[in-house]
Amino acid sequence: MATAPARIERQRTRASDAHGGCAHCGSPLPAVGRVMDEQQHAFCCAGCAAVAKLLHDSGLDRYYDLRQGREAPIVLTEPSRRDLAWLEPMMGALEGPGVHVVALDIQGVHCSACVWVVEQLFRRSGGAVRVVLDPALGRLELWVKRGFDLGGFVRGVERFGYKLGPSTKKVSRGEDALLVRTAIVIALAMNAMTFALALYFGLADGIAATAARVLEGVLAGAAVVIGAPPILRSAWTSIREGLLSLDVPIALGIVLAGASTAVSAVVHHDPGYADTLAVFVALVLVGRWLTERTLRGDRDRLLEDPGTDGLYARRVDASGTHVVRASSIATGDELALGPGEVVPVAATLRATSTFAFDWISGEPEPRTLEAGERVPAGAVHASTALVRLRADEDFRSSALRTLLTRPTEARVGHASAFWERTARYYVAAVLLLATLTFAGWMLITGDPARALDATTALLVVTCPCGLGIATPLAYTLALSALRRRGLFMRRADLLDRMHDVRRVVFDKTGTLTTGRPHLATRTSLDALSTADRARLVGLARSSSHPASAAIADATSSEPAIVLDDVREVVGAGVEGRLGSSVVRLGRADWAVSGADASGDVVFSIDGRERARFALEETLRDDAKTELNALGARGLDLHVLSGDAADRVTRIASALGIDADHAEGAASPEKKAERIGELDRSDTMFVGDGLNDALAVSRAFVSGTPSIERPFVAGRADFYFVTAGLAPIRALFEVADRVRSVARTNLVVAILYNVIAVSVAMLGFMRPWLAAVLMPLSSIAVVSLSRVRMQELAWTR
Repeated sequence: MATAPARIERQRTRASDAHGGCAHCGSPLPAVGRVMDEQQHAFCCAGCAAVAKLLHDSGLDRYYDLRQGREAPIVLTEPSRRDLAWLEPMMGALEGPGVHVVALDIQGVHCSACVWVVEQLFRRSGGAVRVVLDPALGRLELWVKRGFDLGGFVRGVERFGYKLGPSTKKVSRGEDALLVRTAIVIALAMNAMTFALALYFGLADGIAATAARVLEGVLAGAAVVIGAPPILRSAWTSIREGLLSLDVPIALGIVLAGASTAVSAVVHHDPGYADTLAVFVALVLVGRWLTERTLRGDRDRLLEDPGTDGLYARRVDASGTHVVRASSIATGDELALGPGEVVPVAATLRATSTFAFDWISGEPEPRTLEAGERVPAGAVHASTALVRLRADEDFRSSALRTLLTRPTEARVGHASAFWERTARYYVAAVLLLATLTFAGWMLITGDPARALDATTALLVVTCPCGLGIATPLAYTLALSALRRRGLFMRRADLLDRMHDVRRVVFDKTGTLTTGRPHLATRTSLDALSTADRARLVGLARSSSHPASAAIADATSSEPAIVLDDVREVVGAGVEGRLGSSVVRLGRADWAVSGADASGDVVFSIDGRERARFALEETLRDDAKTELNALGARGLDLHVLSGDAADRVTRIASALGIDADHAEGAASPEKKAERIGELDRSDTMFVGDGLNDALAVSRAFVSGTPSIERPFVAGRADFYFVTAGLAPIRALFEVADRVRSVARTNLVVAILYNVIAVSVAMLGFMRPWLAAVLMPLSSIAVVSLSRVRMQELAWTR
């Protein structure tokens, strides 16, 4: 039996595949930014490296045995950014005796290995009774006894890259109904085909033949009546909005072929092509259901965006502190804010504390506000202790309410120019040929029944198989290819709309940058003595402040001295003691009495400055490479941020973006306004902050790298979970491939139709021949689509 280390090594080797992928998730390794562990395993990002180590340290190495195939890269977020106020009412309900049921939503579970990890973590908790996890819906149900540490369990699970939230997801009734409808139509169509085959193979006369024709007609008619409505509704909605979508020619073919077949059945008492039409409808429904199932998987991978209903706050009154919905907050209410919690309304501080503003203004670094200062709604509390505030407004007046309220109007549908032309030409051609066929046979024979037979045959054999069957398959395979690159689509028409995108507008903080600063230079660090560096490293690692984290990152492999009495001084920095010496790291005028209070971070011992560090934002590792690639595609690139204009200009310059395409100090409303001014019909916006929600909702195409909170991802067309920006380029490339496959399918369909239509117009088309030709043409284009799309698995 293989040892555990040998098994882990084997599984990691298999996960990384022949192309040298990430040792944890199997994703392609980026050219820059890859992470190596002590055993020289390569990871695509720090998140995958951290989770791989955590799995090993927790004795959960069997994860690699249970997992099959690749998964998306892991995105780890700062624990201090997680607002867990929603947990408190649940934890209070667990105080009673007996067994309690806790329902939660979970984000990031996608396979049996993930389910196993969560179950193991649950079973290790005291008071655990039973756990049920539905990975398809992202729903977790826990049966627990009194004393179960729900908060500890949630934090423990989230260390592995999953996210938990209150249960808000609903079962997708639409997809379930479509699945039932598809199953019924398939059964009816197959039974109709059984009776049709008996007629094709010689059953011509007698009561048995009559019964076979009747049963074929009834079953096929029922299949079309049950299966066609979703297709017809979609086509009608498209036409009503002034669009010509893929469903229009499919619906036209079904209606005309169905009507002609029904007339033929009444006039000749022969259903003729009914079975072929029923099989076509069944295949179209299968393609539609596969696409919807894949999209639902991408949507359910995230927590739901509950809007204002998902925001909680702690209200303080004479009876104590109570967790309430933010929507109930009124002017004058006393509030208590924990670490990582969002300020729900503009409020006045009771004591000095630190807040992060990147989600509402794009500022990358937290700011310290003094007692009596006003904190804007949407700021995130960045200190470790509770802080008290007084609400200056009702929640209905809060700017946060506007940003969190989901748009009431549905996104207007869009058909790309390619599909508009295809649908228009197809519809015109079919109507013209049908008219010519009927008129020609009337002139030649003068027999309306004979003319109708030829017209019916033409309408049946011209059903757009390549469009209705093979192209949805190509879209489904495209979604799978994008998931392997860490990008998840939330709307079905995204790939079509990508071809009209001419401009990409990026937010700065958290999108082009990591949102985490780094040392601008190591000069001051290298000038320190070995002993002082060890003191600095020990102090930096004891603090979660971004400035301390930047120094800790720069000294990750260096030894540290553990200091005594370490404490964070809100708004100033962190200090500790080493013997009789006081060691400080933080604001200059606090670390060194009387020093210039510049933006630098100062390290001091007993009030004497030992080093001064300048920080700057950290670009995503591949930002310059990926933006250059997007620019090479002819895309117009912009930066639009709420951060200070000079910072935005510097970042844009570092990325090679023109200064006149970089704009800072933009409010949420200004961002949305600028998207409209740039031309909504061809602009993609990519942002991650709460201040980006309005722009995301307004842009023609929108995406986000943020899954830390669902506010933005719940509004965007796509989200990505890699450490870099490569998925955006992959989205363009996959859309190009899908368009190429669709065009190839169209060419094959045209060649097939030239032959089939010629046979039908000449009057030689028979039901048995149509029943053979249509499946053969469908198999041909489906196989071609699969081969062309599977090539994406070998490209990066």
